[in-house]
Amino acid sequence: MADHPDRPGGDAQRFNEALQAYRLLQAKFQAAGVSAKATAPTPPVIVTITPKEAFTGGERRLPSPSQPDRVVTLPAGLRDGDRLRVGDDVYEVHIRNRSELRAEGDDLHLTVNAPSDLMHNGGRLAIQTPAGPRHIYVARQSGPVICLNGLGLPATRSHARGSLYVHLFANRDRPADLVASTDPGTPAQEKRRRFAKTWAA
Repeated sequence: MADHPDRPGGDAQRFNEALQAYRLLQAKFQAAGVSAKATAPTPPVIVTITPKEAFTGGERRLPSPSQPDRVVTLPAGLRDGDRLRVGDDVYEVHIRNRSELRAEGDDLHLTVNAPSDLMHNGGRLAIQTPAGPRHIYVARQSGPVICLNGLGLPATRSHARGSLYVHLFANRDRPADLVASTDPGTPAQEKRRRFAKTWAA
């Protein structure tokens, strides 16, 4: 069914080959007087990953109904609900979002604390994204969300490349479950304030 032409990533040629093989086997069973019994499919094993793992992929030790736990290489670009077949085992991916980084469809949403004066006056801000460090420019009085095209979840055979949405919160307005990287009033905070003012000027 994964190769059905009506499904994303389907392939008509592979689907027809599988259908022909099934009919050939069915004819051989009938010629031998054996009735093929339908077996209930084994339910998939649920695998929970983080948005960062969905972006990068990597090795995970996963439970296996058919053998002792196995090490599986997760491909980059997994989406919530995707299924992986490894041997006879099927795994269903669930992404557990976090307050600072979450995955929605093809896109990633990153929450970043920014100095209040930079949010008001504008300037350049260094952020850490799943793809590595990046600099973004915060326009004066710009909105709290900046879109970085192409920095979302990677493209796969079934999914397009997503975007990264950076949600900016001024330090004084940050959500209760987020912790600022530096405390207000520290030397590092004061340097950031001076940099923002110089940049805006």
